[in-house]
Amino acid sequence: MPKLLLPLLAAIGIAAAPCGLALGQERSPLRVGGLSPGGLRVSVTERWGENSFTVRNPSNAPRLARVVAFYDGDEDTEYARDLWVPANTSVTAWMSLGPVPKLGPGGKPFSSNGRTLRYILYDRTEGSSGVVRPDGDEKLRDRAVLYSPKSEMTTALFTDEALNLDESSFRQAPPDLEAAVLVRVMRQQRNLSDYLSIVREPLLPATPEAYDSIDQVVIACNRLRSDAQSRAALRKWVERGGQLWIMLDQVEADLLGSLLGEECAPQVVDRTSLTKVQFQRTGPGDRTEPVGEKFGAREFERPVNFVRVALTGRETVHHFVDSWPASFSVRVGRGRILVTTLGPHAWYQPRVAGGVAKNLGSGRLVPAGNDIPSPYAGNPDFPIPLDPLIELTADMKPVEHAFHSNDLRPLLLDEIGYSVPDRRAVALTLGAFVAALAGIGFLLRRSRRTEIVGLLVPGAAIAVAAGFYLFGTTGHSIPPTAAIAELAEAVPGSGEVARIGAFAAYQPTAGPLRLSAPRGGILDFDFEGLEGQNRIRVQTDRDIWHFEKLSVPAGVRQGTYRNTITAAVSAVAAFGPDGVSGKLVSDTFRDPADAILVARNHETSGVRMAADGTFTIGRDEGLAPDQYLAGAVFSDRQQRRQTVYRKLVGAGLPEHYDNRDFLMAWTSPTDVPFRTGEENETTRSIGSSLLVVPVDYERPAVGTSVFVPRAFLPYRRWLEGRPRAPTLDSTRPIDMRLRFQLPASVVPMAVEKATLIAKVRAPSRRVVVSGYAGEAPTKIFEIAEPGEPFRVEITDPRYLKLDANGGLHVGVAIAGDAGIGGILESFWVIESMQLELNGKTVAK
Repeated sequence: MPKLLLPLLAAIGIAAAPCGLALGQERSPLRVGGLSPGGLRVSVTERWGENSFTVRNPSNAPRLARVVAFYDGDEDTEYARDLWVPANTSVTAWMSLGPVPKLGPGGKPFSSNGRTLRYILYDRTEGSSGVVRPDGDEKLRDRAVLYSPKSEMTTALFTDEALNLDESSFRQAPPDLEAAVLVRVMRQQRNLSDYLSIVREPLLPATPEAYDSIDQVVIACNRLRSDAQSRAALRKWVERGGQLWIMLDQVEADLLGSLLGEECAPQVVDRTSLTKVQFQRTGPGDRTEPVGEKFGAREFERPVNFVRVALTGRETVHHFVDSWPASFSVRVGRGRILVTTLGPHAWYQPRVAGGVAKNLGSGRLVPAGNDIPSPYAGNPDFPIPLDPLIELTADMKPVEHAFHSNDLRPLLLDEIGYSVPDRRAVALTLGAFVAALAGIGFLLRRSRRTEIVGLLVPGAAIAVAAGFYLFGTTGHSIPPTAAIAELAEAVPGSGEVARIGAFAAYQPTAGPLRLSAPRGGILDFDFEGLEGQNRIRVQTDRDIWHFEKLSVPAGVRQGTYRNTITAAVSAVAAFGPDGVSGKLVSDTFRDPADAILVARNHETSGVRMAADGTFTIGRDEGLAPDQYLAGAVFSDRQQRRQTVYRKLVGAGLPEHYDNRDFLMAWTSPTDVPFRTGEENETTRSIGSSLLVVPVDYERPAVGTSVFVPRAFLPYRRWLEGRPRAPTLDSTRPIDMRLRFQLPASVVPMAVEKATLIAKVRAPSRRVVVSGYAGEAPTKIFEIAEPGEPFRVEITDPRYLKLDANGGLHVGVAIAGDAGIGGILESFWVIESMQLELNGKTVAK
C-alpha cells in the first residue's frame, strides 16, 4: 500500500502545481512607495505639478506597472503613469499631476490647507490589469498633502547642499548658505514670504509641466550639467514665460550654452576674487557710473567670487564691477534668464549688532537706534539688500502678458466650422442648371406648350437644390477633426518654437475620444458637462501621454495649450535701394500670408510675402493706426486675424518683443500637437499659426544704395546729452532736438537725403524744422497752423551727418500761440513724427 501511495501523492502534487502557482500569482509582488508631490515643490496648487513615487519588483520576472493618482473629491479625472519595472529592481519615477479641484467631496468647500491624494497600483503584465492591494482589504492608498494657494510669486532653489534654513542668525552666513540667504533677501524686498523651495532631489524634473507651479528658479549648483533632459525641460519652461536666475559664480559656464544656445552664450574670460567692490551702472553714451558713489566701495574680509565674462550683445547689462558685467539678463522666448557673476554676500549687508541698519545703497551702516525692525521676528539679524539688488528685484516679477490663448478661439471657427465644396463642381452644377433652363425654353417654344414651364423650371430648381444638399451632407461632411489656432514664437539660438494656442476636437457623433499628445505639452481641456465620467490621463514617457475612457458628445469641444517643439525657423533680411528684402525659412510652418513687420519702436509695416517665404517692405508699406493688414477689403478670416494683431500689437507688445524687429505671418503648421484618434485612424488635422520670428539683418556691401523706411528709425528727444521721451502734446511752446537711430546693419552710412513726415495739430502756432551742423540748430522749414500731414526733405550735407553711434539729429520747435498772446494758449499735439533716409553704405 505505501508503494502505491507514494506515486499517487506525487501525481496529485504535479496536478495541483499549476493551481498553486496560479494562487501564488493572484497577489502581485509589485510594491509602491514614496508617493508624494515632488520636483520643485512639496505642495499642490492650482497649476500643474509633479508627483514622484517608487515601484519595487522583487520577483524574478519583469513587470508592467501603472500607478494612478487622483484628488479626493475629484474622482472623475485620474492621472496615471505606465512604466516597465525589470526583475529584482526598484524604479523611481514621476507623473504629471493636474491642478487641485476647487471643491472637495460632495461639492463642499475645503476647510483647511490640506488635500488628500489617493493612489491605486495596477499590475498590467501580459495584458492583465489587476489591482495590487496594500496590506489590508482596501485597494486605495491615501496620502495627505499640503495645499499652497498660488497667491504670490514662488521660488525654487537648486543647490548641491541639503541646506538648513532654520538658522537663528544670518549675521555671518556660511558660504553654502549664502545663495539661499540672497534669494530670501530678494523675496523680502518684494514683500513676499520667506518660504523658499529647496530642490534636493538627485533627479531633477524632466518635463516643463513640473515647473508650471513655480514662477522663478534659481540655479546655484552644477547638477544640471549631467542631466540633459532636465536642462531641456527647464529651457522650454523659460521659453514659455519662466524666470531663471543663474548664479554664475557657483555654476560652470557651459550650463549657459545649453540654456541660451552655444552661439548666444557669453564667454567666461576668467574667475577671480575681490576684496573691494564698487557697483556701477550704465550711464549716457554707454559709460558706466558708480552706484552709491557718495559712500565709496565696500571692502570684504572674506573675498567675493567674481566671474568676468565677454558678452555677445544680446544681453541687457544692469550692473558692472571694474567695468565687467556683474548682472545681466537675456530674453529667451517669453521668459528671461538673469545672470549674476558676483558672489551672493556682495549684494546685501549685515545688520549692526544690537539694532537694525537702514540701507543707504552703498554698504554704509546707520548706528543702532535709528532703524526699523527686522521684517522677520525670528531673524533679528536678517540682512539688508543693497541698491543694486533692489534694482534687480524690481525687475524680478512674473512675466504677465495681455495676450492669452483664449484670444485665438474665434479663429477655430475658420478651421473647423464648415467645409466648402470645390468651386469647379459648383460652377459645373450651376452651368448645367442654366443650360437645362435654356434647353427647356427652346423646346417648349417650338412645341407651343408654354404652360409646362410652370412645372419643369421649379422641378429643375428643386433637383439642383437636392443635389447640393446631398453633395454637402455626404461627400463633404466634416470628418473627425483636430484643429488649432496658435501663437508660435521662434526662440533665437535654441532651434525651438514656443507655442500657446486654442485647440478644438470635433466629432460628428457621440462616443469615445482618443486624445493624445505624441510630443508633450500642457492641455487644459474643457470637461464641462462630463461630470460623473471617469477618465484617465496616462503618461507613458517623458513627452507622450493620452486619455483613456474619455467620451464626449457630438460637436466641438475646446481647450487651451502650451507646447514647445524643435523646429528650425529663421528670417534674414537686408536693406537695399527699394527698402527691405528677406526670406523666411521654415519646414514646419508653410504658406505664409497676411504678414506684418513690427519694428523695435513698435511701428508696423505691411509685408509683401511670397509663397516661398521671400518678403519685401517697400517705400509706402506703413500701416495706418489700428490697421494691421494692407488693403481695403478683408475676408472674414482676415478680419479675425486683424483682431488678433490688434490684441497682440495694438494693446502694447509683450516685454520680450522689446529691442528686436519681428516678422509676423499667418502660416499652416505641419505639426498639430494633439491627436484625436488612433495612429492608424484617418482624422483631419488642421490649423493656423501666427508665426513670430525675430529678424536678423545682413550688412549690405560697401557702396550699396540703401533706402531705410520710416518704421526702422525710432527716435528720442536728446536733452543734456541723454535720450529722453519726447513731448508729444502740451499748451506751452517747445523746442526739441530729436535723435533718429539708424539700424546697426547700415551704419556707417553716407546719408544723401532725409525726409521728415509729420502730422501736427497746432492751431494759431508755427512749427519749425531745423537741422544740426553742430550744437546750434538752423531753420530749414516752417509752416503755420498745420492741420494736414507735411513732408520736409533735407538734402544739405551739413545736416545729414550721423553721430558716432549712427544717429541723425533733427530739430522740431512749436512756437507760442500768436493769436491769444500766451495768456491762455491753445493745445497742440504731435500725432506722428517719422523719418525716411536715402544713402550709401561706407566702410567702417
